[in-house]
Amino acid sequence: MAAGLISEDEFLYFTQHFLSLNAKNRDTWELRESIGDKKKVYLYKRVSVVDKPGTDQSCRPFIPDEITTVEEEDSGRLESGTDSSTLSPSGETTSDITVPVHLAYEYHVVYSQSYNVPVLYFNVYKADGSLLSLEEVWDRVPDVYRDRLQHDRWTFLTQQEHPILGRPYFQLHPCHTADLMEQVTGLSSPGQNSNYIVAWLSAVGPVVGLDLPLTYAQMTVEKPP
Repeated sequence: MAAGLISEDEFLYFTQHFLSLNAKNRDTWELRESIGDKKKVYLYKRVSVVDKPGTDQSCRPFIPDEITTVEEEDSGRLESGTDSSTLSPSGETTSDITVPVHLAYEYHVVYSQSYNVPVLYFNVYKADGSLLSLEEVWDRVPDVYRDRLQHDRWTFLTQQEHPILGRPYFQLHPCHTADLMEQVTGLSSPGQNSNYIVAWLSAVGPVVGLDLPLTYAQMTVEKPP
């Protein structure tokens, strides 16, 4: 590994170590193979969330039976002086309850032979199976990252053909990955074990709603792969 770059063999090595950490954390990452070429593999994870637009435009894990309340004014009901709403078990009127919007994030980690770094591909699906647009995805990038990336928004976050599946996926462009990882790996203490994929996902994943538990990084420090 030199100047933030890794070879394909190193990617496979770090991938196997990452999957061992995944098992210990009882996480849901999987290793998937290309149907046409089993040597082409990628990491896969699918996460269901409840969309929370209007706050910091970020998503959080889905909690079953969760509801979101909004304040609504039914002018027709007020003018007629009637109230046709009913009370829910929690004491809220049914007119004040909205069904939460569920989204499914599908993440893929693929090795790029052109850039010699891993690349994060992802798609975001609505409950009806339709995809969010690039603009809708950008609107869900947390404010802390959106403000910093505003000028590079359409070069940092792009839509490309998946190199293994051949279908359109969103992509965090890998052009700055080597520079980022050169800085990140340079912070490691001499002799300290680390996992490139853990460090990289921890840095870029939160931009698109992917948070890696801190235990992954703690495990790489505690013992070697």
